[in-house]
Amino acid sequence: MNRLIEKCIELTKQPNELELHFAELKKLTPKPTQLKQRNVICYGAGTDSTIAAYLTEDPLLLWCNYGQEYAHKEEKVCEHMVKQGFDLIKLKINTIVPQGYIFPARNLLLSAYATLYGNNITIAGTWRGEGAQSANDKCPYFYENVSRLFTRFYQDKVTVDSPFSNDTRTDTFRKLIKLKGINIATKIIQKTSTCYSPKHNFCGECNSCYKRYIAEKLVGIEQKYKINPFETDYFWDKAIYKELSYGEKRYKELFQALQAEILDRHLY
Repeated sequence: MNRLIEKCIELTKQPNELELHFAELKKLTPKPTQLKQRNVICYGAGTDSTIAAYLTEDPLLLWCNYGQEYAHKEEKVCEHMVKQGFDLIKLKINTIVPQGYIFPARNLLLSAYATLYGNNITIAGTWRGEGAQSANDKCPYFYENVSRLFTRFYQDKVTVDSPFSNDTRTDTFRKLIKLKGINIATKIIQKTSTCYSPKHNFCGECNSCYKRYIAEKLVGIEQKYKINPFETDYFWDKAIYKELSYGEKRYKELFQALQAEILDRHLY
C-alpha cells in the first residue's frame, strides 16, 4: 500500500507525464467521426455468413480465431473467399473455447470488434423459432440493444442485425440459388465449413451437419458426409427432438427432408 501511495504522489509531481499518458489513451479511443461507413459481416466461414457475403454490397468479412478446434478448416474457407475478391480481416483472440464449440456471448464480442471497421454489422444468424430464447445473442432483442449500445458509444448510427432472422437455412440456400443459379450456388455452399469436427470436413454426426443436410436435401444439393446425418444416434436420440422444439416452420422442413431421403433411397 505504501508503494502505491508513493507512486501516486510521484505521478502528481509529474503533470506533464500524466498529460502525455492521457493523450496517448485518447488517441486509442475512436472518435465518432472515425466510425467507417461500411458493411461488416462477422464471418464464420459457414453457409449463413458466406451467403450473407454474396447478398451484401461491398462487404468486409471479419473472421476470428478464438480457439475453436476447427479454426484451420475455417481459415481455408477464408483464403478461398479472398481469392473470390472479398475483403477479409483475420483476428486472433488468445483464449480457449470453454464449452466445446460454444463461446458464450460470442456475437457480442465479434460485433464489438466489427465496429472498429464499419457501422453496419451483420451477424448471419438464421431463424430459430420458439427456440430463439435459448440463443440470447441471436435474437431481435440482442440486435436491438447492442445496436443502441454501440450507437451511444460512438455517437453515430450503428446497426447490428441479421438479414436471416426470419429465414431457415433452407431459405438462405434458396436466396443464393436465386441470385447465382443452382450450379454456382452449389459450388459456393460446398466450399463452406460448418462441421464441428476438427478432423472431418463433413462428419455427419454433429449438430451443424444435420441442419445443413436438411437444407441441402430440400434444394437438391449433394454433399458427401463421413456418415449420413439421418443415420446417426445423435440425430434420432437428440437432434430430432431439438429440431421439433423450434416450431412448425423448422419441423416441417425436417419431415420434408426425411421424405426426400426415403424417396431417394426407394424405401417407399
